[in-house]
Amino acid sequence: MIGRKLNTRLAELKMQSKETMSKQQLQKLFEHGRDKELERLGEISEAAKIFGRAGDVVDMELDLEAGWAYQLLAKFGTRVELSLEEGCIGLSYLLKNGVPVSHVDAIRINYRAERTTAVSASFEAGISRLMYHFEIEDTAINRQRAASKIFEGRAAALLEIDERHELVDRTLSEFTGGGRPARRAPQVPRRSKPSHPFSIQRRLLLATPRPHSRTRSRPA
Repeated sequence: MIGRKLNTRLAELKMQSKETMSKQQLQKLFEHGRDKELERLGEISEAAKIFGRAGDVVDMELDLEAGWAYQLLAKFGTRVELSLEEGCIGLSYLLKNGVPVSHVDAIRINYRAERTTAVSASFEAGISRLMYHFEIEDTAINRQRAASKIFEGRAAALLEIDERHELVDRTLSEFTGGGRPARRAPQVPRRSKPSHPFSIQRRLLLATPRPHSRTRSRPA
């Protein structure tokens, strides 16, 4: 009887070790999410240069707002919707990490849009395909961990602004320790699509030259 119990326990441990993602697999998923996002952001940055909008503070803030939305999904998962209102743990997390209160509304819009996509069947299918590609056992826990790493990778790409936005005057944004000379209209959410998470067309429109103004508004 003791022998049977030991064999059963060994079989359980073997199955658990197979189902648990390794650190190497998690790192690969993180790098996949980050690199894909960096590729898209690179295209957007080049488009901005074509239209003479390199160094625009609005582009930098768009990236940071979307980045923090993904960071919330990575940190708290998709099964609960954060209100980002007073008393919300998500809001506390943002403020603790130095996110300006003035950007919370835009982050909320991004967060809700990305969460809606993240709980869709098409997103789940995409995660399953990635897990198959990286030879990861398809379990509920592994799918959640895989999604979190993808979100974390996208957030890392969006929040790394030093090289991509090196020409931006950091004194124009509270994100980077500056002030806010003008009030902005709420941003349009950066909705994700399974085959193209960020709309380059929308950012191309953003890159179109516009008259000089102290009031900075986001395109509809």
